[in-house]
Amino acid sequence: MFLLQFAMLLYTFNFFEYTRTMNTKLFLEEISERCLSELTMYRFNKGLNISNKHRKGKIAALEYVLNLIYHFYQKDKELKLEFENIIISQIEDISLLKDGEYKNAITEILQWTKTELHSTSLKKSYT
Repeated sequence: MFLLQFAMLLYTFNFFEYTRTMNTKLFLEEISERCLSELTMYRFNKGLNISNKHRKGKIAALEYVLNLIYHFYQKDKELKLEFENIIISQIEDISLLKDGEYKNAITEILQWTKTELHSTSLKKSYT
């Protein structure tokens, strides 16, 4: 029953249209905003012409979607940290290579990548 409500919620938000036209973060932000709006309506508007069970089902589904979005935001943060750790590890491993142009080129790109992880934009050139 819960999955049916969740599927209907996604249908209401034109889920498939959003996924074709937006990047993931924008998609999740849009769904989150709409869920919060709907959640407020169902929690605090007692004048809706729906049963109490239906209201509770909508609230449960909306809370589930918001928790799922939070989970994916956390996963995104973890991916960035994991990526950075791999870059740092590779920088350390490169130090074992024989000095030369090849090592310098690899080090340059890895250092640039590490720096860009902490910047707000990836528009700068690494050369």
